[in-house]
Amino acid sequence: MLVRAPVIHAQISAVLAAWGMPADVVRTAADIMTDTDLAGIDSHGISMLMLYEECLGLEQLNRKPTPRVVRETAVTALLDGDAGLGHVAASMGMRLAIDKAQSAGVASSLSSTPRTSARRATTPRWRRSAGCSVSSPARRVATR
Repeated sequence: MLVRAPVIHAQISAVLAAWGMPADVVRTAADIMTDTDLAGIDSHGISMLMLYEECLGLEQLNRKPTPRVVRETAVTALLDGDAGLGHVAASMGMRLAIDKAQSAGVASSLSSTPRTSARRATTPRWRRSAGCSVSSPARRVATR
């Protein structure tokens, strides 16, 4: 069954909002989860909602995370995702890596959030828009 991306996005957004997640978390996660589905990575798009619901029930998922940079150099950044959905920390880390790569020629960011599979969807979209090469399944690395 084919479902249009805006419908998927709206469904993800409605569920995350119903769980009490802030609008910026909902928007970031829904954007990345939809992109993941569109990229053909079905295991990390809308299908993740069931796991997230389980994690919420087990109190393993922070509904209102505040990701932060724990350590940073000119070309690296370590982020703490505050036990939230990995999408927020992944997007923050990817933006940092791209900014650093555009300044220094190479950069890497790593998030301590266990749910950072969002990088699989953010990588192609941001690589195209930033003009950077972004790779690595274990961490986000950007080069100019």
